[in-house]
Amino acid sequence: MKPALLPCEFDVHGRAMQLLNDAEIPYVVAGAYAMYQYTGIWRFTKDLDLFLVPNNVQRAMDLLKHAGYHTKFEAKHWLAKAIMGDCWVDIIYGFGNWMAPIDEIWIERSSAARILDIPVRVAPLEEVLWMKAYVAHWERYDLADVLHLIQAVRGQLDWAHLVSRFGDHFDVLLYYLTLFTYVYPADRDYIPGWVLTHLLTRLEERQKQAPMADRLCWGGLLDRYQYLGDIEEQAYKDVRERFAVQQGYTVEGVKKDRQAAEKLLRAGRVRARPF
Repeated sequence: MKPALLPCEFDVHGRAMQLLNDAEIPYVVAGAYAMYQYTGIWRFTKDLDLFLVPNNVQRAMDLLKHAGYHTKFEAKHWLAKAIMGDCWVDIIYGFGNWMAPIDEIWIERSSAARILDIPVRVAPLEEVLWMKAYVAHWERYDLADVLHLIQAVRGQLDWAHLVSRFGDHFDVLLYYLTLFTYVYPADRDYIPGWVLTHLLTRLEERQKQAPMADRLCWGGLLDRYQYLGDIEEQAYKDVRERFAVQQGYTVEGVKKDRQAAEKLLRAGRVRARPF
């Protein structure tokens, strides 16, 4: 059940959405509002997550700044903020783990809704699930969100599209689906048999192949803190550098991300294994 709205939800969140609507800047709503839309589960939040393709971000930021929001780019590759008072809007245009930008598919597959009595488009369920699958940090783990999304719609997803979104990361999807059948044994039929067969077959085929030549660590795609030791101490390569370069960013940006994560660890702001 959604509690009474905070004033800032109308004054800050609602105003931002209406401004973007009036300017005809495409976006989709994700975060807590999307989770509530799909599952009926509400969590208290002072932020609104709006997803935009990268080419529209600067225009949106200029618009919000002109309207009185304090704007800043929090992380060059994926996150900007528009702040007003105690509430803010997160402008998200990529995965925080450098894996992919927000693309037009997020917009094209979105669904119509009304949030704060404003007509909006809500991020596609499959895309929301895809992104949440990579939020597996020690201090935040979106496993329950992923499982609740599947359970709430009784497995009525575009499974072929979801499988294609995960691509070569199919084993991440398999992990969550396996846990779904564990958490909800009475709802195992929500997962189509062909999906599990397909994913297990791919896993079996890959296990027959020789190990990758490059000594890569993919853990940073799931948790930016827990695998720092593997990279700094055991000479694994951070696979996020590969994804960053593919998007036109630099390896140096990922190195700075690791340095920032290490600083937070040493300051005790997050927990992970000691160095």
